[in-house]
Formats: sequence, C-alpha cells, structure tokens
Amino acid sequence: MRPKKKVKLKDIADALDVSVVTVSNALAGRKGVSETLREEIVNKASAMGYAFSSEEDGEKHIPKKHPKSAGFLIVQDSTATEMPWQNAVAKKALQEGERENIQLHLLHTSKDDLMHGVPAGFAEFSGLIVCGRLPAKLLQNIMRQLQIPVICCGFFDSHERLDFVLDDGFHNMQLVYDLLTQLGHRNIHLVCGSTDVPEIHDHFLGAAFQAAVHRTRDATELPYMPDPKECTISRFIHLAEEEKATAAICTDSESALSLIATLKAKGFSVPADISVTGYSADPAGTRQGLTEIVPDINRIAMLAVKLLSHRINGKAEAAGVWPVSGQLIRGTSAGPVKKGEKTECLKKG
Repeated sequence: MRPKKKVKLKDIADALDVSVVTVSNALAGRKGVSETLREEIVNKASAMGYAFSSEEDGEKHIPKKHPKSAGFLIVQDSTATEMPWQNAVAKKALQEGERENIQLHLLHTSKDDLMHGVPAGFAEFSGLIVCGRLPAKLLQNIMRQLQIPVICCGFFDSHERLDFVLDDGFHNMQLVYDLLTQLGHRNIHLVCGSTDVPEIHDHFLGAAFQAAVHRTRDATELPYMPDPKECTISRFIHLAEEEKATAAICTDSESALSLIATLKAKGFSVPADISVTGYSADPAGTRQGLTEIVPDINRIAMLAVKLLSHRINGKAEAAGVWPVSGQLIRGTSAGPVKKGEKTECLKKG
C-alpha cells in the first residue's frame, strides 16, 4: 500500500481557493483572518488530515470559537424593584453561558423604559433571555425589532410561541400537600394571597387540585373548588377555633408568616396546634423557620441558557413551556398532627 500523501498548506489553500499565507496565518492563530474563515480553514485542514506542527502549541492551530454575544435582561416591576430570584438566575446564567460559549451581558430595565423602544445596544446580540414578566405587546416589539432568538424566564404568555422556562408552581404544591398528609393531617385548608399575581394564582390552583385529588380518591362526588377570595386568614382562624383545621397551605410565604403571627396572637402554637407551609420566590427561602417551597434557580438558569444556545445555533426544536420542579425546605412550621384530631379532608368551610 502506498503511503498517504502528506497534506501541505497549498493543498488546503487550493481546496478553499485562498492564499497559502492566509492558511498559514489561520492555522497559526495570527491576526488578519476573520473568525469565520479561520474556523473554515481549521475544519478543512482537520478533514484533510493535515498534521499540525508539533513545534507550536496545538491551541494556536485550533483557535477557540469566538463566543456568541447575548443579553440577559432583568425586567423590574412597576416600583423599579428586582426580585431576589432574578438576580440569582442571572448569576447562574452567566456561569452557564461560559460553558455554552455564550457571553451574556447583564442588563436592567423597566417596562416603562421598553415602552420607548428597544435600546440600540440590543442589536449586537445573537439572542436574548428575558427574566421577569413582560406584557405581550412589549415582547412582540422586541422580537419584531431584533429578529433574534428570545427565551422567556420566570413567566408564561399563551399568546406567544416562544420558549418559557419557569417554576412549576402548579405541580410543586404536591410537595407540601404530600408532606402534610404524611404527617397525619387531613383537615388541611388553603390561605390565598393576591391572585392578581399569576404565580400565586398557579399555587392556589395547584393546592386546590391536590386537595380535590386526595378528598375524592375514594369518593364519587365531583371535587369542590374553593373560591380564592374566601381563603383568607380570618376564615382559617375561624376554622381553627372550631377545630376544623390542623394545617394551612399558603400560596405565598408572606401570607404564611402573617397567618403564623395571627395564630400566635390568638393563642395557637405552631406547629404543635397548627402546621403552616408557604411558597417563597426567594431561592434562599424566608429563613424564618418556615416550611416552604422555593424555586430551583440553578435548573431554571441552566435550562434557559441551554435553550438559548440551541436557538442561536439553529437546532430544530419546537418552542414550548419548560416547567421546573421546585424544592421543599423543611422548617419548623410544620409538624405531626395532634393525636386524637379529627381526620377529614379539605372541605367547604
């Protein structure tokens, strides 16, 4: 068998219709060659079996791909406030961006600012992660002006065919409901915060669904869906005083802490008399001994960046909603039901 012909710089140059000098500069990592052409020359040299010189560092022959530039946009609320989870996702996303060869630029803006148009600097980006709820009109305006992949993080809009990565507030409520039932509780009632906040509404629906599932598991009647406006702290206190409640599932940790304070003022002990759970938007939790669900920030950030990488690189994949399971923090606000307590499932008043 005849020995394989050694590939020379001229062979690579002829194959790509460029000069030998250009090939030499590209393989040596010298300036004067665009990143696109350099990558093409390196790939062609490898495919042809070119033997890179051992006298030079191999890293110089195969330059690292220039990172894609993308934006990570934190959307502030109406009071120009940023939520702790947004900054936590941003921090993790910037780390993940390095692994995906994406240079993420952290940006802060408000809905009011975006009403005046998309900042000029956005035009430099190959993609964008929007962290924080945006009205459909503003989201459409960003997509129309930039024409780049957009990943939405922390919210969902059914009118847009985009990727939405968010905390699975509906199904996460099973975590606290299962915990309370394992602790022996059956008189479990809901305490609902403001349902004007979409996330809290999801928590309420998830908790109500879990209650219905447990209550009708061995029954034939249709499940009862409580009215969120009736699921107040005062109503729960009334049920507790009538010994019709041993545990509360709160849709948010702020409501849970308010309930605990009210219970203690009424002479109840938490969790000896009443167990209370919450749901925190802060990934670190409320740190006040509350048993609560918190979002899995690391997973949300990793998934958002991975999807952005796929979109930037043109990978064919249908856009959709990507819910991420939360984590249960066991605090001191939930404990076993008192012996001798009645054990009936959540029901109307």
